[in-house]
Amino acid sequence: MYKIAKNSYPALLYAFHPAMIIIITIHGQLDSLPLFFFLLSVLMMQKRKEKLSAILLGIAISIKPWPVIFLPTFIKKSTHRMYHLSSIGIPLATAVFHSLVTKVNLIEILTPIKNYRGIYGIWGIGSIMFTLFPLFWEQYIQLFRRIFLISFTLWQCINHKKNFSQNSS
Repeated sequence: MYKIAKNSYPALLYAFHPAMIIIITIHGQLDSLPLFFFLLSVLMMQKRKEKLSAILLGIAISIKPWPVIFLPTFIKKSTHRMYHLSSIGIPLATAVFHSLVTKVNLIEILTPIKNYRGIYGIWGIGSIMFTLFPLFWEQYIQLFRRIFLISFTLWQCINHKKNFSQNSS
């Protein structure tokens, strides 16, 4: 974070933020791991080391799938688009390897990733939405998620900022 922002404040804010400490220590989530590889991938992209950037992005996606939403920006900013398009190959190879080792069908591995939705309404904005609009609860959540992902992807495709980190931060 420091290398990209050229400022220690964002890195310190992330490291000592109570939500991050709770997520890592109590919930046992590993969001800092894919974030590390994702940010390292952004740094390598800024330094024009696109092959390494694609590998690091693939590793980040293998750990947790959320970095895949930034793939359109990586592909758009890459001079060799196939490098970053191939970063999807690393998570797929990981899933195939896991399927072969555990003898679990590949579809059974990928379906929960595609359908993951977390626990909506327990805390944060979901809790506020459920309190204000209890009938709104399950009906439109998936629709709004899809609208957000499509909108975010379209925004990445039409955004014309020159500096790569402006698109990814």
